[in-house]
Amino acid sequence: MIYRKDTLLDQGLGCITLLVLGILNAAPFISPSQRRVLDPFLILALLLVIFVSWYHETKHGKEDIRREQRDERNQMILEKSIWYCHQAESGILLGLYAVLVLFLDEYEIANILLWVLIGRNLLAFAIRWWLNREY
Repeated sequence: MIYRKDTLLDQGLGCITLLVLGILNAAPFISPSQRRVLDPFLILALLLVIFVSWYHETKHGKEDIRREQRDERNQMILEKSIWYCHQAESGILLGLYAVLVLFLDEYEIANILLWVLIGRNLLAFAIRWWLNREY
């Protein structure tokens, strides 16, 4: 979920976390026995994300992060990226609905819903990054 006070780094770390969780837990090309082997790496990856977030906060200082959170330009970029993301999501969900009705059973539905969540967050991050470059 994207909160109004998230920095660009926080949003990017959230996307990375969801992507790692999705690949390791829902990817059809990874067998259950391989998932058990990859679990320690998942824990290490999540600890790395927590460390990067902590390091960023200590390096840049809380005041700089608060300034970024209050900056009107950053808030406008966040709002615009979320609006574009929801527009794209509407089209994707219509196509997804047709696929779900015609072809898939329940296990595949769960995987697709997870990937929709991951894709939605990645799309919002990418649009926000692109808009941040333009302004």
